[in-house]
Amino acid sequence: MPLKQTKRRVIPYTGRVRGLSTQEDFLAVPPYYRKTDTPVNYSVKSLNGSQMTETWSHPDWRSHKQGVYKGDIGGPFYTNKIYAVGTPIDVTLQGDNFAGSLPYQRYTYVGAIWPLSPSLALFPTSLESTEKQLVAFGTQAIARCSPANPTASVTTFLGELVGEGIPKLIGSGLEGFARMSNRQRRKALAKEHLNYQFGWLPFVSDLRSMANAVIHANKILKDFERGSGRITRRKYSFPPSLKTISIVDYPNANPYGPGAGALYTSPPVSGQVVRTEVQRVDRWFSGAFTYYVPPPDGVRNRIARAVIQSRKLLGLDLTPDSLWNLAPWSWLVDWFTDTGSVIQNWSDWAIDNQVMLYGYMMEHSVHSYTYTYVGKTGFKSEGRRPADLTTVNETKRRIQASPYGFGLTYDSLSDRQKSILAALGISKTH
Repeated sequence: MPLKQTKRRVIPYTGRVRGLSTQEDFLAVPPYYRKTDTPVNYSVKSLNGSQMTETWSHPDWRSHKQGVYKGDIGGPFYTNKIYAVGTPIDVTLQGDNFAGSLPYQRYTYVGAIWPLSPSLALFPTSLESTEKQLVAFGTQAIARCSPANPTASVTTFLGELVGEGIPKLIGSGLEGFARMSNRQRRKALAKEHLNYQFGWLPFVSDLRSMANAVIHANKILKDFERGSGRITRRKYSFPPSLKTISIVDYPNANPYGPGAGALYTSPPVSGQVVRTEVQRVDRWFSGAFTYYVPPPDGVRNRIARAVIQSRKLLGLDLTPDSLWNLAPWSWLVDWFTDTGSVIQNWSDWAIDNQVMLYGYMMEHSVHSYTYTYVGKTGFKSEGRRPADLTTVNETKRRIQASPYGFGLTYDSLSDRQKSILAALGISKTH
């Protein structure tokens, strides 16, 4: 039985945290010249991060070989890491208060400079999905990459054609557009958009799918039968979610660094601190399926083969998911939920005897704040600017599916499902 382990660690800030301030005195009397070095240490405790990892031990993983299936030897995983990223480069500043005569001082600073005080830099929140949300994503992914998916769905196509008819011609709803009121035009355009999105686009797509299935029927059925009883590995990646927002956090700011006044211009000037927020989430599924197509021996097996082949090639049967797709309101429910995916997966498991040997839904989210100083710095040394400071909240998560999908446990399976698993050599722990 895998054992859960929780590990925690502190992530120290690795950017520059020190500096050296040098004051040179040029005097009119002995000793005429004096040099003083003063180390500068900044408090960056607020930039230290942390990491928490939850994992489960899997002894069989150490002995596994690439490409050799030994059962589902993986498991869930979670880690959350909060850290700050700074520059490892020193900045050099120089300035003096020479007024044309002795004595006067010249100052040199070599070290770290920030766009703002480290204590003001905030860490972003985690973007991680909940367990329920990841289960929903995993369910959608399985439905989209299942080997049992039909090449075309004639059942749904014919049902919609009988129930709803051929979609209206594009533009037919815009007759008399010039004589319409503004409200009537908006309504007509909205109807035309719906007719295109939910009428013609699916209609043309179905026709293309059916044509492709008929043209390549022999290859499709041969490939499907060849995969019977074998391991079919599939991956599915959702489109990345990326969002960037920039705001001015501090409108009247100065760089955070040395305090020697001779390093700065007079009168003082100020700039701004801009915070750029980046949210990125990547989600993907990886799994291995197996299914069974009976051999062409005996009447019952030939009938079963015909049913399975017709479903694979053209979706010709009344499975729960085809009945769902025929419901006039199913598209609206699917727009907000994953009900259609759940029913489709159930049809694959129940009718094609398809199961997953392993299945995992993964998510990698990165939420970052980058603080940038813009505008005049006030430094006498031209071209010297504070480096950006970035704080990050990063999460990696993996959830494990049962042989019949996400959100299910072995104990919740029916006797028929358990018997299929036993026949395929899949135990409660694998």
